[in-house]
Amino acid sequence: MERQKFHVARSGKKPTIYDTWANCRGQIIETDDPKFKMFTNGNMAEKVFGEGPWKYFKKRGERKQRQLEPNRPPTMNSVAVGGTFDPNTREIKYRAVDLDTGEIVLEGGPFKDGTNNIAEFLAVVEALIYCAENQLDVPIYTDSVTAMSWLRDKTVRTKCLLGSELSFVVWDAIEWLNRHNWDTEILKWHTNIWGENPANFTGSDHSSECNR
Repeated sequence: MERQKFHVARSGKKPTIYDTWANCRGQIIETDDPKFKMFTNGNMAEKVFGEGPWKYFKKRGERKQRQLEPNRPPTMNSVAVGGTFDPNTREIKYRAVDLDTGEIVLEGGPFKDGTNNIAEFLAVVEALIYCAENQLDVPIYTDSVTAMSWLRDKTVRTKCLLGSELSFVVWDAIEWLNRHNWDTEILKWHTNIWGENPANFTGSDHSSECNR
């Protein structure tokens, strides 16, 4: 059974908590700077609505500015993700790291017969799920442009034959993306400016070729 969703609108015709996206969208669609967010926890939704928008809702301009200014250091209150492919074992794995503490907050794999792009994509999706389940409003950093593109389109594009277990994992990830809305920022990790992504694996193979 799909979890109930609570849509908090803090701007628009009638700011309140809506039980459907259709009702919420109708109130904010003509707003210049709409502030809204979806929660799966009713108590959290009421807390956010009561405390006001500035703590939880980001302005579009601020987000765009953060994307355009890679010379600024990354936001420490965030999660960084990375994936890797081992050409010797033909296995992929991935993880997410709390950028502030360096703690590994999630790990996935190993899965047979994948690609580095698949690993990076799964890392981002799993980090989205992690943030949603823990009610974290923090950005996610990845150095994979391909993963960001697949995430935006809610699909993967590969000609490689994936392992049977991995195929199910990828399918579940895509299903989750299509069944949920999220407002989490997915940001590019600028390795040439900030150095190595702390979630990356030592000696990672970044090849996008099919591995068998």
